[in-house]
Order: sequence, then structure tokens, then C-alpha cells
Amino acid sequence: MTDTAFTATEIAALRALVVGREPPDLHERLVTVADQVASGAVLADADRILLTRLRHDYGRELAELMDPE
Repeated sequence: MTDTAFTATEIAALRALVVGREPPDLHERLVTVADQVASGAVLADADRILLTRLRHDYGRELAELMDPE
């Protein structure tokens, strides 16, 4: 996966990580974005920027969640 490619699974994991840490409306936005990615839609620039920020902020925890070994 490249730095700009996101999967629905990764977005769902990010959503799990941000609950209680980010505003609740962001959780719902991530559900919508994950659905878009799963259906093959192209992400809007704002969504890509958001996901990149979340990946940066929660990257270590995300990596552990995605590959616990």
C-alpha cells in the first residue's frame, strides 16, 4: 500500500482508535469514507487529507492494531 492508498479495513481501524479522542462527527465521517473506499469511489481531497493526518497521529497504534505480531 502506498502512503496515499487507504483501505476500508484501515479506515475502520482508525475509527476505532479515534473514538473518545476525536469529535463524534469525525467517527461518522470515517464510516462514510470507509464505505466509499469499499465501493471503489475516489476519495475527496479533504477526506484524503483527514486520513493522512489520522494515519500520522495514530500511526504506531494503527500498525499494532493492523498487525499485532
